[in-house]
Amino acid sequence: MQKQSIGSVVNPNTKLVNVTNLENLQVEFSIPENILSKTGGMSKIKEAQILITIEGDLIPIEGFFSAAETVIDQETNGVLVRVMIPGISQLDKSVSPGQFASVNIDVGKKSGILVVPNSAVQNVQGANFVFKIVDGTAVQMPVKVGIQDESRSEILEGLAQDDFVIASGQYKITDGQPVVEEK
Repeated sequence: MQKQSIGSVVNPNTKLVNVTNLENLQVEFSIPENILSKTGGMSKIKEAQILITIEGDLIPIEGFFSAAETVIDQETNGVLVRVMIPGISQLDKSVSPGQFASVNIDVGKKSGILVVPNSAVQNVQGANFVFKIVDGTAVQMPVKVGIQDESRSEILEGLAQDDFVIASGQYKITDGQPVVEEK
């Protein structure tokens, strides 16, 4: 789109054209501080496999960590990260500057972790707890939660591998109340 007419007088700071290089695409996004700390920090992000799915496309493209801000943005409470997709023009992808994309960062897998359904974790005034069943009684146990996804929460402290927790109906239960275990 033409911004200036031919023969117009412009000052040195006037933007005349946008120059776009689609050979090396950059994707910028913010990683929330709480997610960054749970994944092992920026060093893990730098080493992670990064897959970008461009809006309207089904097949992800591998990207490579390029740069990151060194401070947390006070407005977004996140760290701005830039990922490069080299050689995008050779991948037969239709890409436009400003297009949206989703980013998947695989920082690896943990083994031997304890997870419970998200529905089992309650939060009251910033403190997380679950109801654990002990000898037919609901016992409120404070827990430290790690990484969460859409259905599960990692429990870092407060439960053991063989503990049973109440995953539904907790709002009707009080600490010390007798319960019947369903299997």
